[in-house]
Amino acid sequence: MDNKKSFWKRLFRDVRSRYRIVIMNDTTFEEKASFSLTRLNVFIALSSLIVLLVFSGVSLIVFTPVKEYLPGCNDVTVKNKLQTQILRIDSLENEIRMRDDLLNSIRRVFKDSIDETKPQQPEQTLPSGENNTIPASSNELALRDLVEKGDKYTLSQNASPDIFEQAYSAGYLYLPPVKGTITQKFELREGHYAIDIVTKPNETVRATLDGTVIFATWNPATGNVIVLQHNNNTVSIYKHNAVIFKKEGDFVKAGDAIAIVGNSGELTTGPHLHFEIWEDGLALNPENLMGF
Repeated sequence: MDNKKSFWKRLFRDVRSRYRIVIMNDTTFEEKASFSLTRLNVFIALSSLIVLLVFSGVSLIVFTPVKEYLPGCNDVTVKNKLQTQILRIDSLENEIRMRDDLLNSIRRVFKDSIDETKPQQPEQTLPSGENNTIPASSNELALRDLVEKGDKYTLSQNASPDIFEQAYSAGYLYLPPVKGTITQKFELREGHYAIDIVTKPNETVRATLDGTVIFATWNPATGNVIVLQHNNNTVSIYKHNAVIFKKEGDFVKAGDAIAIVGNSGELTTGPHLHFEIWEDGLALNPENLMGF
């Protein structure tokens, strides 16, 4: 019992014992400064310093962006924004991939549809002007006006008046673009991915299905060309037209007038319609899809 009392008495006495720290010149032994401390003062000072450092560190992490650099302490808002941006980027990549596939299909259609058995003539230079188009003559303008006013949304007078009924009653979902005689059939092995249809002069070319015009222009090889995009990745192509009534971006219904049969372009031997149908990048025989 006496030993315990003497231990605590010595400890209490040692804690409260005062010590002096003196700073002096090593050469002259001149006293520069002195500090009187106890062990209790030193303990309190060190404890206060540690608490201050801990509080400063916690405050720095909680109230500043430093926490974003610590593993597992990222801001929830930042995570949500990053996830949203990742989803948007993924959607844009899918959209770009789909458009690239569509453009590649269209390029493949135009590339594969040219009959390589015919001699290729040197490409001609188009007259300068807006969109490099050839100015329409007075006869062509009169023909356009006649068709657009009297025959744009109705059946051609030269065509059968019950063309829709005949097509649907026969089980076809496609409408024939013109009524005429097929002079060259679909030959997959020979590289002819279309049918050539000879018809009456100034016959109206009509949309085979509802769709959107994605290409409508002139080129040296196939003349005036118009391409329609339909549902289920289906594309219909109409070449060698004399006149095109629609422009890119127009929506057309099945049976709408889109062009006039002509003889434009180098790869043609007379007035006719070069007609193609592609689905998922594969050429289809139009004769199997509609009645002529």
